[in-house]
Amino acid sequence: MNPMLQYGPMGVHRLIVALCLLLGSSIAYSQHATGSDLFGGEQAFQNFCANCHGAAGNQIANVDLGRGVFRKPYSDSELTDILIKGIPGTPMPATPGMSPEQATRIVAYLRSRAVARDPGAAGDAARGRALFAGKGQCSTCHRAQGEGSRVGPDLTRIGLLRTPEQLAISLLEPDREVQPNNRWYGVTLKGGERIEGRLLNQDAYSVQLLDSTSQLRSFQRSDLRRAGFLPSPMPSVRGLLAEQEIADVVQYLTTLRGGTAAQVEPRALLHPDSQPGNWLSYSRDYANQRHSPLTQIHSRNVDKLQLQWVWQARSLEKFEATALVVNGVLYTVQAPNDVVALDATTGRIFWTYSHQPTPARTCCGRVNRGLAILGDTLFMGTVDAHLLAIDAKSGTLLWDTVVADASAQYSITMPPLVVKDRCTSAPRAATWASGVSWPRMT
Repeated sequence: MNPMLQYGPMGVHRLIVALCLLLGSSIAYSQHATGSDLFGGEQAFQNFCANCHGAAGNQIANVDLGRGVFRKPYSDSELTDILIKGIPGTPMPATPGMSPEQATRIVAYLRSRAVARDPGAAGDAARGRALFAGKGQCSTCHRAQGEGSRVGPDLTRIGLLRTPEQLAISLLEPDREVQPNNRWYGVTLKGGERIEGRLLNQDAYSVQLLDSTSQLRSFQRSDLRRAGFLPSPMPSVRGLLAEQEIADVVQYLTTLRGGTAAQVEPRALLHPDSQPGNWLSYSRDYANQRHSPLTQIHSRNVDKLQLQWVWQARSLEKFEATALVVNGVLYTVQAPNDVVALDATTGRIFWTYSHQPTPARTCCGRVNRGLAILGDTLFMGTVDAHLLAIDAKSGTLLWDTVVADASAQYSITMPPLVVKDRCTSAPRAATWASGVSWPRMT
């Protein structure tokens, strides 16, 4: 065992620092920032920014300030300018009470967090996935992306919920911080039988568990001899995994950000009947038939359909989109240019990506009719004539290309079209005098 792991919590922090330094860092963050500067930046961040962004900086969709994740790359000077002036036309307000010095210190603090507090920075996600399923034995209790046991917490979205530092601490000291919905609980029946499991719910009269065999169990308290919380059954990885292996697992866990990989290949778009349960393009097929071969709903039972769930779009503008469905995930849009990924079975949101368009004049309203997909990438045109590529698994912006000049009244309202490995988009220029719009292919 590594000696620095033998001394409780201090050993944990030493390990985290060691993981951060395994590969070093090529990121230069505020080279002249002192410890006093960083402390002042942290205080200013909590005073000015935490109310919206959260104390950890991860409460805004597609932005994680604590990890250096922004909606697009910014220089230090650009970030300083944004902190003071805001971003016009977006929820990011100006902060007239913030001095340039405070803004500079906040940027230095955020840069330092992104470099110094990521224990998975030196890790390899592919090796971490193999360790998760193999040597680490994590999948014997945990489920991720539809694989593994349900006894422990499902980790499919853990990368959205926990920081790398928190993940490393959980691996080393599982009992140090346990979320309320992951607490381990035990009951003893009056006949002597002992049952343990993850506590799902309880009140003055009953207890509900997911037991150690993945069965849902409900008990009346009147039938119990005793009941109470137990230490986490998760063992520490101390002595089991080396430092580099822990960094690999942490890096893999940070990639788990909801849903399963879409994996839409060109042949699936060409032959949509090979995946009848999916709807992979705006018109489903290249013939634009928009016909599903599914037969479960027909003329004899359509009158028996019942509402299962409702998703309320936040926009009250026109809704003209056709949703995509990929392996149980429904992708749709809301005006003007938000992409939403939902569980098609329950309607629960996986993620939302929001593009804030520049002011654009369109002939018929700020409409978006849908998306295209290839592999694990979604494509969306915008009302200010951009073409965006968005990760279908995490909702992260991959690239943003300006297709036409929005100031010349060009916009993109139709969904892109994917053919083989190419994505085609058709901007429209509104001709106000005649009411005619001419498409231009890109």
